[in-house]
Amino acid sequence: MSPTRLILISLLTSLMSTTSNAEPPAAENRPDPIYVSMHPHFIVNLADDPRHFMQMKAKAQVQDKATREDLRLHMPAVHHNLILLLSQLTQADLASVKKKELMRKNVTDSIRKTLEQYAEHHAVENFFITSLIVQ
Repeated sequence: MSPTRLILISLLTSLMSTTSNAEPPAAENRPDPIYVSMHPHFIVNLADDPRHFMQMKAKAQVQDKATREDLRLHMPAVHHNLILLLSQLTQADLASVKKKELMRKNVTDSIRKTLEQYAEHHAVENFFITSLIVQ
């Protein structure tokens, strides 16, 4: 074998052993997400026509167990504020994915603000809609 080939094989072997021993990406070191079911589910009449309603099931994602417990404890206050917020929606507010995403962000902000008012822990990261029916 030529010296050049030996050097190439040596380099490749070295690279392969280095990459196989590399640490996993930072995302793998993240803790598991904590989800809190928003019970009871939301059912509100739409503002533009009370004959139409929205039914939504959802979960909030929180950063830690203390926030999970505070969210559960103050769920009545959170629900109250969310029902007031959601009952202002119209059919047009739920017509597109972009508008639903805006509603989702507004709900997340409302949960955070409610917990800031009532609880010590308020590290709410996100809000996920798991079911949405508009009739």
